[in-house]
Amino acid sequence: MYAKTLYCYILLVFGNGVLWTNHERRIPFVHATQIVFTNVQCHSENKTLCEFKQCELKLLKRGFSELNIYLNVKQKADNVTVRAELFRKTNGYTPFMYNFTVDFCDFKRNPQRNPVLHIFFRFLERNSNLNHTCPYDHDVILKNFVMPDGVLMLLPYPKGDYMVQLNFAARNKWLIFVKVFVTLTE
Repeated sequence: MYAKTLYCYILLVFGNGVLWTNHERRIPFVHATQIVFTNVQCHSENKTLCEFKQCELKLLKRGFSELNIYLNVKQKADNVTVRAELFRKTNGYTPFMYNFTVDFCDFKRNPQRNPVLHIFFRFLERNSNLNHTCPYDHDVILKNFVMPDGVLMLLPYPKGDYMVQLNFAARNKWLIFVKVFVTLTE
C-alpha cells in the first residue's frame, strides 16, 4: 500500500512536470524500461581515511553489466553526508531533476523522509553492507549490483544517457566521489 501511494505521489509531483515540459518543447516522451551501466569512476580524496580497492563494471553479456565497488575504510565514520545528483547528457552532462544533500546517518534512521533516495538505496542494500545506521567502521562493499528494471516503474524517466554522481563527506570534508554512467533504453 505504501509503495502504491508513494508511486502516485511521485508521479503527480514529478511525472506531470516532465510530461508538461516535454509537451511544451514538442519532444516525444518515451519511458525507458531498461537500465544499462556504461561506466563508473571512483575517487578518494584522502587515502589515509579511505581508499578504493575495487571500482569496476563486470560485463555479463551484451547490455548487462554488474557494478562492483570495494571501499577500504581506515577510520570510523560517524558523521556522514551524502550529495546525490542526477545529470542528463545533452551537449555534455547537465543537471536533471534531482540534487539532494542529506545527513546519511539520519537518512538511514528515517528513510521515509527522502522517498527518491529511499527507493534507490532500497535496491542498493540488497547487494551491499550499507544496511545499518552509523557508525561505519568497516569496509563498504557493493558486489554484483544490477539495477532492476522495476525501479523505472516507480520513477519513470525518458530514455537517454545519464550520470549519477554521489559525493560522501565525513567530518564535514568531502572525501569520496563516485560517478556512475547509465543508459536508459526501451
